[in-house]
Amino acid sequence: MATHRPPTLPRRPHPGASALSALLVTCACALPALAQQLPDPSPRIEALRTEPGWAPRFVAPQAQAPIELRQYRQEVTVVGQSVQMRLLLEFHNPNPRVLEGELQFPLHEGQIVSGFALDIDGQLRRAVPVAKARGLQVFEDTIRARVDPALLEATAGNQYKLRVYPLPAGGSRTVVLDLTQALPAGGASGHARPLLLPLGMASGVTRASLSVRLVGMTPAMLRASTQGLLQQALQVRADGPDTLVQLPPQALARAASVSLHLQAPADATLQAAHFDGQDFVYSELPAPGGSAPRPAPRRLALVWDASGSAAQRNLPRELALLDALFARWQNLSVNLFVLRDRLEAPQTFSVQRGQWRALRERLQAEAFDGATQLGAVQLNAQAGDLALLFSDGQSTFGTRRSPGVDMPTFVVQSSLGSDAARL
Repeated sequence: MATHRPPTLPRRPHPGASALSALLVTCACALPALAQQLPDPSPRIEALRTEPGWAPRFVAPQAQAPIELRQYRQEVTVVGQSVQMRLLLEFHNPNPRVLEGELQFPLHEGQIVSGFALDIDGQLRRAVPVAKARGLQVFEDTIRARVDPALLEATAGNQYKLRVYPLPAGGSRTVVLDLTQALPAGGASGHARPLLLPLGMASGVTRASLSVRLVGMTPAMLRASTQGLLQQALQVRADGPDTLVQLPPQALARAASVSLHLQAPADATLQAAHFDGQDFVYSELPAPGGSAPRPAPRRLALVWDASGSAAQRNLPRELALLDALFARWQNLSVNLFVLRDRLEAPQTFSVQRGQWRALRERLQAEAFDGATQLGAVQLNAQAGDLALLFSDGQSTFGTRRSPGVDMPTFVVQSSLGSDAARL
């Protein structure tokens, strides 16, 4: 894996954390991203006595000697509220026979997997998302073909398991995981919960390191605490307009963690970067006058993607969201636009006292088939005061132009195979 500085702006996020049958598969056969006020100007680093609760484990039932975690390298970039993490894990098999192993690990609330790679012939190969049944079939087929596969599977409760084969006798395999999340939301006090960065596994790690770049933040805006590490282990320094937090490579006898408490900037923030042939701009503006509730719309434009790929969406969760919204927006008119290769003429439904049975039945009866043309979504302000777009973002027909909606718009996506960057 290259050790260059990660891009300032987030990589393309993973489609939807709600799809519990998510997998990522990679093989050699080309399957190939507030704090409290600090009284002093310097960062504070504190050692906590409590043990970290994040403790993944590696299971290899046929191993006589435990699989070793030789390297755990974590690179983190924080831009505004966006957090991008890259984990490099190197597993070593000290046994005299080839083994299959499984890494079992949880993710914290709000974290999703945005990328996955496995070393094959000395090079990292990126994974592709597939349906669960297909992923298991590919994994078994590639094992029989004596090809190196790996399979990352999401299970219930934001738990993941990573199956790797083969672990060569006396050899090592390297896995890279990309994780995306937002900074943890604040509690009743208005302060953000700390950003928790776990290190290693319960059985320890031979070489653990951490590098965090806080874009546009000064060291005075940071308070760091450690679990399972010496108080002096972390290094904090300014790097131009940014702050770097680093843990030099060291051995850990057991799992450890670092918690970062970040102070929110008082002014607007703006970052720009060029990545993967595209220019990105990220901006955050402080909301004036506090956090007053958004006024309920009188007219809602609801765009419902009913193409074939939309069948992978989590329909019960989307309907539950609408149920909660209409419990608050109790009296309004809804213009329903069904989207496939074209945008159908709207149907109007009236929601009175939160009752939306006719609209619900219409959505549940809509068949998912055909292609998607997101560029067909062109709505002016007469369609509603606010728009909700339910789609996986996969535009498979016509031009790749973006939707044009002349009103505040929110996108809802709940499937594994979504094009989250486009959305």
